[in-house]
Amino acid sequence: MKDKLPTRREYLRLTGAAGLAGLAGCAGGDGGGDGDGSGDGNTDSNGNTDSNGNTDSNGGGGDDYPSQRMTFVAWASRGGGSDTIVRQGYLRPIRQNDLLPVDARAINQTGGGGEAGMRYTLDQDPDGHTVLNVTTNLVVTPLSRDIGITYEDFTPIARMGVEPILLVIRGDDDRFNSIQEFRDYAAENRVSIASFDVGTQDHTAAFLLSRRTDMNAEIVPFSGGGEQVSALLAGDVDAAVTAPSEVSDQRESGEVQYLLHFSGQELELYPDVPYVNQAFDTEIVVEQFRGTVVHGDTPQSRVEYLRDLYEEIYNTDEFEEYASNNNVNPAFLRGEEFYNYVEGVNERFTEVFKENNLGIYSDN
Repeated sequence: MKDKLPTRREYLRLTGAAGLAGLAGCAGGDGGGDGDGSGDGNTDSNGNTDSNGNTDSNGGGGDDYPSQRMTFVAWASRGGGSDTIVRQGYLRPIRQNDLLPVDARAINQTGGGGEAGMRYTLDQDPDGHTVLNVTTNLVVTPLSRDIGITYEDFTPIARMGVEPILLVIRGDDDRFNSIQEFRDYAAENRVSIASFDVGTQDHTAAFLLSRRTDMNAEIVPFSGGGEQVSALLAGDVDAAVTAPSEVSDQRESGEVQYLLHFSGQELELYPDVPYVNQAFDTEIVVEQFRGTVVHGDTPQSRVEYLRDLYEEIYNTDEFEEYASNNNVNPAFLRGEEFYNYVEGVNERFTEVFKENNLGIYSDN
């Protein structure tokens, strides 16, 4: 679907020197510049005037969108995954390729597993000038406790990538060297699989694998990824379900081996690792997605403008570099395709929370 508004490059051509002057201000962020040129403000109040003289109130309507500084919200602290993708994956490509005619900044709204970022975004005017970076917690946090917010309160822009959830074993375990050997062994013997806590992505993947296959598996929850890996390497458990960031060093050293991932599609980063429905007669998709949303009342023309923007970002060398450096598998879904994907994620996590009497489905 084409924008009814000018594209970013059309806008720059039309606005000429004025547009370029606005872009020149990007290098300083919002006054607290860091190494990537992005501001590090943690709060923003409606009605405040930014360094470019734009007023953060109701955004201008008509054909002048974007008409003021764009705010990209990370719901992790500085240096976290959400913060990194905003600053390195989004703002850097925008600035290096002149993709916006106005200033742009990153802010951090941390707390509550993404709840603070969700609330902040919904508290802003739905004018398309505030964009929220989201992960799978967009679904998990509202299932964990009643926060009065769900993914349906937002309009999807794009999914930009996924981080796979993996089934891993010790590299020196001579009982099995492939997922088929592990499956055959687990059909005759009880195996233990470490997960991070209960109700998390790791636990969900392990739970669904044990329920939907012929494997005789016991899920053993741990309080952190480090404990999972330690238990695996010590031989206290037979396998672990975890993220690549927890075991990438051990894989390089040969201490662990990747058997399976739960992404539902082949991954460029791990071409030799099968996904679930390549190894079993079932489909299980559990992964950490990274994407963006806006306030659910944002005008559709502005939504489409942002979808075009993120598609341009996705195709830049800078985003490819970000993904490669951070073990994120590029996987673009635009608009409604992203929304349908999130609905599927919500269904899978809802099943696990209900089956385990967790979160909003708890009897306590």
